[in-house]
Amino acid sequence: MGEVIEVVDGSVLFQKGQEERIVKKIENKLSKLHLFNFIRFIFDFYQDNKKKHNVEHTIPYKYIINLLIKNISTSKHKNNDSKKIISSTELLNSFISLYQLKEDKFESMNVSEHSLVDHLKKQVLYSNFYPLYSVKTNTLIEYIKNIIKPSVDETKFLKVFGFTANELIDFFELLDIQTDDIVSFEKENVYKSDQKILELFAIDAENINKNYSSLSNLQNSTNLFSMNPVVKYKSKFWIIGFKYFKMNFYNALVDKIRKGLHKDINREIGSNVDVFVEDVFERIKNKHGYEIFSGNYKPPKKENPESDLILSTKDEIILIENKNKYLTNLSFSGSDSNILKDFVLSFALSQKQLFKHQRNLTRYKTIKFTQDQRELRYENQNIVKLSVSTNNWLNIMNNNTKQVILSLIKLRFNIEESETYDNKADFVKANKCLDELCGIINELNESGNVNMNIALNQTLFLPLELIVDKYTDDNFINCLKSLVGMKMNTDNIMNIYDYSMFITSRKSPSSTST
Repeated sequence: MGEVIEVVDGSVLFQKGQEERIVKKIENKLSKLHLFNFIRFIFDFYQDNKKKHNVEHTIPYKYIINLLIKNISTSKHKNNDSKKIISSTELLNSFISLYQLKEDKFESMNVSEHSLVDHLKKQVLYSNFYPLYSVKTNTLIEYIKNIIKPSVDETKFLKVFGFTANELIDFFELLDIQTDDIVSFEKENVYKSDQKILELFAIDAENINKNYSSLSNLQNSTNLFSMNPVVKYKSKFWIIGFKYFKMNFYNALVDKIRKGLHKDINREIGSNVDVFVEDVFERIKNKHGYEIFSGNYKPPKKENPESDLILSTKDEIILIENKNKYLTNLSFSGSDSNILKDFVLSFALSQKQLFKHQRNLTRYKTIKFTQDQRELRYENQNIVKLSVSTNNWLNIMNNNTKQVILSLIKLRFNIEESETYDNKADFVKANKCLDELCGIINELNESGNVNMNIALNQTLFLPLELIVDKYTDDNFINCLKSLVGMKMNTDNIMNIYDYSMFITSRKSPSSTST
């Protein structure tokens, strides 16, 4: 491509403007190919690897698809030369690999307070370019029914958007039965409600993923596909990769509701998620044989502690705390301080609460829940702690939680009281959270009631979509628990769950000798 790449001490140093020149040259090649079929090739390539459970070998699926979508309007969509499609895929893979975002197993196993921020930053940037995963359409529908619908007035929703939530669900079910990864609709050939749905989520092909090109240009990218999951091109509406990007519809809908219907929707989502998660586990409690507890409990009287959810069996107690915190745009663009702040306000905040519940159980042995007066007794069961996020933090959720927590509690933000800057209150809140997390861990360690090596390892950071997508699996609870000790160098904890289920299914029943 006529570009000389400078490498210093094993790291690539791009010249000013060099990344953009490289991308422009690649885009010129892409414009000569049939990009819709190129996109289909990428989805097929992913599926082939998925079937082989080849989850640690990956290419920048997300980057390639987003760049192809960006260039749809410039392509004539005629050249289907498979060799050129493959060589372009290899070229794009080589370009993104220059950023060295994928850490090896040894790097990810040796995180400390000195390397944690860089480690998280690499993972966030990696998540911008690589991960692809398919969840069930019913998972998206469950999100609409249980997270969005309880907080919107249906009459106002219809008036503002021109369709009902149930009509939206019907549309998703229509997409679910399509066999092609790329589906197109003509305005004249769809129901009026479907037309309104398509128009709400659509953006012109000339404007989608504007300025999307390289890592250094992430902050300048606008009209991203992730928030505009329908592409309007040549008088048709195109839905690309619904199988893989269906949660984009949920995120885009929440954003549109916040801007045009209910500005406080995000605040209410937190409460809706608590109810939803409890309902999901209520559906399967008899199948897996556990009791459910939630709400305020005593002791201690002064703190008036509240648990989102507790599952109890004779052998285990599973503590669950839900958080609706997500990575902000600044974090996705690679801002060190914002990445750490967002992570603290999701994972660390929920872990602080979970460790407090563990302290109360191990100290008082019996706690009584205020609403139903039921008692939960601690009889030396194994305690597992689950931090559940409404958003999938992808490879960040694969980290060794003990290393991450012990690194986090040694970090603080330097906040200048006299200075004013964006989200200052959030950074103050994050510092307070880290102080409290450090305090509860020290308290547990000094109490002698808890083996801290076990306690720090018996914890998970999970996406809500994993729970909603997988809860009907026969081995769901056992597989969740297996994730505590199962770490893989993959880009999505959902892959680790699938691999765990695969291993379980391959185990032959033990033979009995006579």
